[in-house]
Amino acid sequence: IAALRDLHKLIRAEANRRAVGHDAKDDGVSRNVKLGRGGIRELEFVAQTFQIIRGGRDLRLRSKSTLQTLRTLSELRILPAETCQKLAVAYVFLRNLEHALQYVDDAQTHVVPSDVAEIEAIAKLIGAHSVPAMMAEYQASQTLVADTFDAIFAERADDRADLPLALGALSGGADDGVLTEDLRARGFADPAATAQRVRSVLESRRAQSGSEAARSALTRLVQRALQAAIELSHGAGAPHSIDPDEHFARFAQLADVVAGRNTYVALLNQYPHAFERVMRMLAASRWATQYLVRHPILLDELLDDRLVEHEPDWAAWSSSVGQQLAEVRDDQEQQMNLLRDAHHAQVFRLLVADLDGRLTVEKLADQLSALADSTLTLALDTVWSTLPRRHRQAPRFAVVGYGKLGGKELGYESDLDLIFLYDDDHPEAAEIYAMFARRLLTWLNTQTSSGKLFEIDLRLRPDGNAGLMVSSFDAFSGYQRNETEGGHGAWPWEHQALTRARFSAGDSGIGARFEAEREYVLMQPRDGDKLR
Repeated sequence: IAALRDLHKLIRAEANRRAVGHDAKDDGVSRNVKLGRGGIRELEFVAQTFQIIRGGRDLRLRSKSTLQTLRTLSELRILPAETCQKLAVAYVFLRNLEHALQYVDDAQTHVVPSDVAEIEAIAKLIGAHSVPAMMAEYQASQTLVADTFDAIFAERADDRADLPLALGALSGGADDGVLTEDLRARGFADPAATAQRVRSVLESRRAQSGSEAARSALTRLVQRALQAAIELSHGAGAPHSIDPDEHFARFAQLADVVAGRNTYVALLNQYPHAFERVMRMLAASRWATQYLVRHPILLDELLDDRLVEHEPDWAAWSSSVGQQLAEVRDDQEQQMNLLRDAHHAQVFRLLVADLDGRLTVEKLADQLSALADSTLTLALDTVWSTLPRRHRQAPRFAVVGYGKLGGKELGYESDLDLIFLYDDDHPEAAEIYAMFARRLLTWLNTQTSSGKLFEIDLRLRPDGNAGLMVSSFDAFSGYQRNETEGGHGAWPWEHQALTRARFSAGDSGIGARFEAEREYVLMQPRDGDKLR
């Protein structure tokens, strides 16, 4: 980000230099279509900036086409749709103008001529009604591009402000006593412990392994965090009941993780709205703190508020993640990490909405359950596509959720109570689906570099831990109806568990049969005396 900011300044400096040189025009419009202020290079830089920042995680942002990238930025809501559309129109106009200039001059030029005859020929070539009309559109395009270019790395007041806590006390310029007294004066109840946390962060192996610039950036971030801990605890309208010592202690846990990752330190330093949101999250929830510590990559989600302010579209999300999984189909580890990162990002967005007060408890549980359903579907489809013994395009296999998943009552750390059913007359179906279920389970609960998806509990399957991992639908039905050989079947508590069970992922036909079977079993008359 810092390198992009520097490049941004260089591009604008070059454009400003040209504005007072031979490329300038009397009416203030840059004559250089490509390198001038608001020109093609600035527009392409806007698109490429987001490709560099986000393209490592989102394959859709790796297009070589500027127009395609603008469409993707709109679809992902990284930039407003209207802005992307206007930039696309401006890009087409500027490119057409550039091509016309080179056609007329038969040379690699980017400068709009002053000669009346030449400029009239260019206007005619690009289909403009008149030279004034062409120049008006040219100026409007330049203004739009220049304003957007300036906005993506706008200098903020926070970036230039001097913070109250002296940098010297944090960077080794003073002994611990000076720092401790400074913290005591500013409202920390246990300033010695907080001072020790400051030292631990700044003097950690990760922090010391970085460059001098990286260490200075981390020092500034720590300074800002101390000030934020004071303001969010004691300031007017402080949103959470937390003392500054505990608040900074939570920040220190995150800082220990990101200390050696310059990208995240730069992100929090250079995007004040992201930094403030992080500090508010740390103040609001220990669980949010631990989630960020485990998955610091989620800090990327805070770059744009639009990404966390829209209600999820699970169909669109599943389609997008499914495409990304297909593009790395030959790398199972990358697929597993990709699905975990996508799932964690959605949990994080829901967490942000929850802490902002935009979700009720019921709505949050619904969304977490819908996310689990979508993630299970993606895992199921991906694992089946790599199964060596698959005998059909799509498996006749269903995942049924019990407990909190079945009742759509999932919390952030809920386990998934599942059973696996199949309905397939293939002679080796039992063996094939047993292998499939084992692989699916591995996909869901294996710890990778991106963490794990879910803790899975299969104990509610027929016969519990003694039963098969996956059951045929007929065997499941016979068990629930107590029609198995020998008369052994489901216990009353297993029927009770059906009250909070539902089809979650996989073959919808099996899902419909399960729902019908569930209703049939629950509607059977019961002997009250036997249940006492």
